[in-house]
Amino acid sequence: CFSVINTKAIKIAILLPVVIDNAKTDAVNERFQEFYAGFLIAANDAKNKGISLDIFTFDSGKSEESMNEALLTPDLKQVDLLIGPAYTNQISLVSDFARANKINTIIPFSSKVPDLDLNPYLFQFNPSLNIEIEYLTNLLNNKYAADNIVLVDIASVSAGDNGNTFLNELKSSLRSKNRSFNVVESTNELNIQTAMTFEKGKKNIVFFNTDKYSGVFPYFSFLNSKSTEFEIVLYEQYSWKNQNQQTKFQSFSVAPFKPLLNDTDFTDYNALFEKYFNWKISTANPRYD
Repeated sequence: CFSVINTKAIKIAILLPVVIDNAKTDAVNERFQEFYAGFLIAANDAKNKGISLDIFTFDSGKSEESMNEALLTPDLKQVDLLIGPAYTNQISLVSDFARANKINTIIPFSSKVPDLDLNPYLFQFNPSLNIEIEYLTNLLNNKYAADNIVLVDIASVSAGDNGNTFLNELKSSLRSKNRSFNVVESTNELNIQTAMTFEKGKKNIVFFNTDKYSGVFPYFSFLNSKSTEFEIVLYEQYSWKNQNQQTKFQSFSVAPFKPLLNDTDFTDYNALFEKYFNWKISTANPRYD
């Protein structure tokens, strides 16, 4: 048994808002710093396996101007891989740079990459809403094919709520597959009691048109009360996972972020993070590191 040492270093450039310019760093920037910390742990693991990396880190800020400044760095044209940016408004600048210099580029966070089909050097890490909806529709038409789908439209939810967009896309996808569903329009948690259409002998899979936990929580007492009579399954947004829920009904979620590490590997990773960086990881989902 022997290993081959890669003597040619792979040059990787990070284009993220990871540098702290002042004492007050917002929660979003902290998430990007955690991503960078996780990347460094992965890089160290690669090094231990004989893979040589040269890592260049640029603070790309939040604006197009700050990204342009980073892209003017001469050495950036010589790297093998770009990782970034963090913000959607900077993607077109990085895309043009990647195409002009033929550099493979990973867009790590945005689920909407406009140039993805036109630029062969772009790789989207975070699956789009269309991919998630397609997967969920197939799941509903297979695993839950004989069950009752209930879509709850809460009137007070804003049009810009991601959950609203999610539910509208799900409706369109279900219709395209000729899958029946019930729509319940709710003005508050009281009127849903008369409007809800549950069926016995089936799973009643409930979706809400908001990704805000605070918007759905008031309905939990009603769902709990009905769970003794009906089999209720709530579709959870992945961001709700850390909420301390006391529920009697079932739930499930669809997300690309579920860690596939076993318990031992996950514990070892957390220990490494604490050892190297000595800060408490964010409790938000998904974990960026």
